Amino acid sequence: MKVLIVDSSIDIIERLEEMLSETTIASTVYTAITYDEAIHLYITHQPDAVFLDEGLPGNHSIQLLAAFKQLKKDTTVIMISIIEDADKEEKCRLLGADFFCDLYHHYQEIPQIMYSIVDSRLRRPC
Repeated sequence: MKVLIVDSSIDIIERLEEMLSETTIASTVYTAITYDEAIHLYITHQPDAVFLDEGLPGNHSIQLLAAFKQLKKDTTVIMISIIEDADKEEKCRLLGADFFCDLYHHYQEIPQIMYSIVDSRLRRPC
């Protein structure tokens, strides 16, 4: 599975990369800290899943979410946040986010989310 991590925090990117490497689910992980990097990597590599920081500067999170879903609807988008916010979660889900993960409370659930993504892809008809 190809995964793209988009976050303005290098520390969070590194933590997610480490966790993904431990699961062996992600065959390739791409990382971006800006809108332009994220779009370029997304178009070039067409990842299966994207971890997207809901708090990117300039409201770019919402723009990226919309762009990712428009370019490839079956990409799984996992919005990540450092705080729990029901309003933001609802807005992101309405725009097509598949998951919303509060890293403070739900960081340890990320491997389970990844396994569920793989499982759902294996069950899709050809």
